[in-house]
Amino acid sequence: MTPRAEVIFSTEDHLIIITYRGKTRAKDLRLAASRTQDLIASHSCPKVLVDVRHSVPAVPVADIYHLPDMYTLPAPGHLRIAMVTPRAAEGCQDYRFYETVCRNKGFRVEIFEDMASAKAWLKDQHPKNKGIDLRETSRDTASDSVGGHDRDGA
Repeated sequence: MTPRAEVIFSTEDHLIIITYRGKTRAKDLRLAASRTQDLIASHSCPKVLVDVRHSVPAVPVADIYHLPDMYTLPAPGHLRIAMVTPRAAEGCQDYRFYETVCRNKGFRVEIFEDMASAKAWLKDQHPKNKGIDLRETSRDTASDSVGGHDRDGA
């Protein structure tokens, strides 16, 4: 049986890449999260690229909500997760919900439609999320652990 999730450390890009294929279940997410934590620890790498372009989520909302609780390394403000989804993805609401839950728990998570943009955001030393974080009222929060957000990505 082909695994639904592959988790690797890319020495070329110095980031962890998770690739999901087919119907993705909660068990697949938990296994990938556990393996990711191992790679974060062994490579001191807080950057994760998640490719869900070829998967369909079949995960209960409660499991999506609790998934970030598994992320123990590094501290929430230091872990960055870029998720690449297809433009009109089945399960798009699930990806947006995951993004919101992670942000509410202090993680920097962004959804992208292409790999190049996702990798560029992960490589940026002081990234600002391209979306709006309603918790932030100031545009100048470079020292903030979450980062500032505005409508145009600047």
